[in-house]
Amino acid sequence: NRKNKYYKELIETLTQKDVLPGIFALLREAKAAGLKLAVASVSKNAPRVLERIGLTDYFDTVADAAKIKRSKPDPEIFLTCAEQLQVDPRCCIGLEDSQAGIEGILDAGMFAVGIHVNQTGRAPDWMVESTAELTLKELQDQFASK
Repeated sequence: NRKNKYYKELIETLTQKDVLPGIFALLREAKAAGLKLAVASVSKNAPRVLERIGLTDYFDTVADAAKIKRSKPDPEIFLTCAEQLQVDPRCCIGLEDSQAGIEGILDAGMFAVGIHVNQTGRAPDWMVESTAELTLKELQDQFASK
């Protein structure tokens, strides 16, 4: 409880300056292209984090962590997002910074992008060192080449 209290206090200090490099541009491009976007976080605080950093309006849905029965690497949360978006999982691209998340994305049948992942299991379909490397065109090119 004490750890969660500190975490919630930390969330309240977040601002748009805490958004990772390139993310605003990527999200603007994706929305302009008419793509559907979801957040697959098992954190019950994800909606508040998105609100604090100014990203809420970019996403069509955020998985309700309270309703997810199995954590990553289980694909449940990724499949839930695809279902909420009404999109075939095979047409989805998942961005992840953990090996468990990569496993879940792959098991969901989605294209997995690893962001500075300490790879200890299956490799993502595409690996980048920083979110600054992500552009919509490059994501689409990598997905198309799979």
